[in-house]
Amino acid sequence: MSAYLPQSQNGSILITSRSKGIALKLVEENNVIVVEPMAESHALALFEKKLGALGDRSDITELAGALERMPLAIVQSAAYIHQRAPRCAVRKYLEDFRKSDHKKTSLLNYEGGQLRRDWEAKNSIIITWQISFEYESQSQSQLDQDMGRKNQEDSGEISVSDDGSEDDGFEHDVQVLRNYSFISCDTDRTFEMHALVQLAMRKWLEANEQLEPWEQQYIKSLSAAIPNGEYENSAICQALFPHATEAIASISILP
Repeated sequence: MSAYLPQSQNGSILITSRSKGIALKLVEENNVIVVEPMAESHALALFEKKLGALGDRSDITELAGALERMPLAIVQSAAYIHQRAPRCAVRKYLEDFRKSDHKKTSLLNYEGGQLRRDWEAKNSIIITWQISFEYESQSQSQLDQDMGRKNQEDSGEISVSDDGSEDDGFEHDVQVLRNYSFISCDTDRTFEMHALVQLAMRKWLEANEQLEPWEQQYIKSLSAAIPNGEYENSAICQALFPHATEAIASISILP
C-alpha cells in the first residue's frame, strides 16, 4: 500500500487500521493515533445522536458502560434499537444484553447498516474482531494458544509468571495482541483484556472446537498457581479470586 501513497510535504493522509503493526509500516511511531474507548461524555453524545429521543439518559449511560464505550458497539446497538422501536427500548436491550453470553453475542452480531463505513466492512463488532483472530491465527503458530490463555478470566486481568521461561515467540505474540488492542499491560506482569474481547474470543474458540480444552487447561494452571491461605499470601489470593470465580463457573458446564 505504501507504494501508492503520494510523497509530499503538502496536505495529510488519514489511514485507519485495526493493527498498529500495519500502521507502523506506513507512518512513524509518533504519527500513530491510538483510538481508545470513548470518554463517557463522548459515548453519551454519540448514543443520543444515533437514538434521538428513544432512550432515557440514565439507561443510555448504563448501556454505554456495558458496551465499554466502544464506538462500533454503540452505533451497532443504537441501530438495533432504532429498527425495532417501539418494541425495543434501551432498557429492554440492556436487560437482554445481560441475560447470557449467548444473548449478548446475538445482539453484538447484529449487522446494522452504517452509511459512512466501507461497504465491504462488517458492522458487527464481534465479527470484526473474529476476522482479526482468524487472520492472525493463520499467520502466528502460537497466537491462538496465547489468546486462549489470556481470555479465561472475568476480571479483565491476568498475571504472568516472571520466571524467565517466556521465549521470544511468546513476547512476539504478546506484541501482536497489543498491536490489535486485544490486550493491554499496565506492568510487565499483568495483562488486561476488555470483557467484550473476551466474549468474542470465547465464541471464536468455541466455533473452532478449542474452548473446552483451554477451559480445562486454565483450571489446572489456576489450581497450581493459588497458594495456601496463609496471611502472607493474601495479596496473591485476592488477585486470583476473580479468576477462581470464573473457573468455578466453567466447571459447572464441563462434562
